[in-house]
Amino acid sequence: MSLFKCSHSIRFLVPLFLLPCVVTVSCQNVDGAVKGTITLPCAYKVPDPSVVNIFWRSEKGNIVLDIKSGREDLTNQHMKYKGRVSSFPDNYKTGNFSILLKDVRQEDAGTYVCHILPQDRRTTVSLTVSDNPDVASRVVPPSDGAASRSCLHVFILSSLNLLLLYVCQIN
Repeated sequence: MSLFKCSHSIRFLVPLFLLPCVVTVSCQNVDGAVKGTITLPCAYKVPDPSVVNIFWRSEKGNIVLDIKSGREDLTNQHMKYKGRVSSFPDNYKTGNFSILLKDVRQEDAGTYVCHILPQDRRTTVSLTVSDNPDVASRVVPPSDGAASRSCLHVFILSSLNLLLLYVCQIN
């Protein structure tokens, strides 16, 4: 007798509930200084940048920048980022959807997500802001820090999703 039985409704709900966790995710850490300028990286090669949409969001869900059909869309940009965020339109064709954040503030520290649709590709960037102007803006590989930990939960949930699907298949 199995410890875990899957009804038809659970077989249907488990994949739907965990589907957002099965996207392709990359994580990076970025260090910056107050009043400096930093680049939040996001790169993914797409066949035609004019048919993708890129949504940059802060950890609070604020709209940092949208790139729709190959053009910046500042219509709904959060006031906090107005006049301080731009992208690199000439580099879209190479898959570079990074953004430049000017006049960095301490309150800018946190996690940012670059979501590329319809490919469902996400890049999570953890920004650390220092009051020390000598801190050079740099991108840190995700070997440690908050961005790596944020990717860990996606990995765990994806693994659980696969495990539950497997258990449901054998029952």
